[in-house]
Amino acid sequence: MAPASRAARKRPSKTVDPEMPRLAGRMTSCQDGVDKLGWNVGATYACHGVRVGFRAKNAAALAQLVSWLPRAMTLATPGDVPVLYSYLEGGAAPGSKVKRFHILYRNFLRVARSLDLDDLRSAFGRDLNMYIGEHASRRIFVHAGVVAIDGAAVLIPGKSFSGKTTLTRALVDRGGVYFSDEYAVLDSRGNVSPWAEPLSIRKNGARESGEKHSAESLGMQTGRGSLPVRLVVMTSFKEGQRFKPRTVTPGAGALGLLEHTLPARRRPEAALKSLASAVTGARILHGPRGDAAKAADAIVRYLATPRSV
Repeated sequence: MAPASRAARKRPSKTVDPEMPRLAGRMTSCQDGVDKLGWNVGATYACHGVRVGFRAKNAAALAQLVSWLPRAMTLATPGDVPVLYSYLEGGAAPGSKVKRFHILYRNFLRVARSLDLDDLRSAFGRDLNMYIGEHASRRIFVHAGVVAIDGAAVLIPGKSFSGKTTLTRALVDRGGVYFSDEYAVLDSRGNVSPWAEPLSIRKNGARESGEKHSAESLGMQTGRGSLPVRLVVMTSFKEGQRFKPRTVTPGAGALGLLEHTLPARRRPEAALKSLASAVTGARILHGPRGDAAKAADAIVRYLATPRSV
């Protein structure tokens, strides 16, 4: 029998999942190393013009990763993506008490490595949301709580642990419609759209990530469509402080929002244009607050007071 040809001796090539996203750009040795870990399933999603790829070793792990995506993300056509998340599922191996780490990569950078799946989910959410917020081509993302009252939006810009979520919930309890406790998503006209992700509720005094609760589980009505900004409340929690804000100019309001704007450095002109449009015609309040319920009552009264000419 004649010896097998070289072609015949080659291993059959592995079938590539047609849904598998492909990372665009130049391949590096680090990325090549991650790619060789062996990924079998993938999917591509998009949000506000940002395409993102996801992959895992099996369908169950991919489904887990996809279940953590923001509601605004929708399934997209497979193809090249600028960023690719790769999820290595950990946990106990069958027949063993030894637990493996859950590991998540963004391109070749390790985003998280933990035995606790909740830690991985939190790190993934922060990283993905920041990426979307910085790269969305048609929206400006601002760290802010957002509540709709009487058909217009109240923005509460602030960093983590500044009390955005607590004040947002207090305003919803007073008849407001929940838009977001994390991001105000502005268009070029300054109107704000919902980013109604689960609220991160921390225990009193806690500095770690809070427990996630969907708006529906808390009995909140969530907003739809986009609304003009009626009021910007630049405040943060201070124990025992009575909420006695002062009114500041729209320019000061725009600068206050800019401090919390994700794409401020990447797209400064677009950010400033959107923020200037948002504060035009809006009232801007500035000052620390104590109890969230009392501050919310004051904000509702303020909204009910006719604006002096």
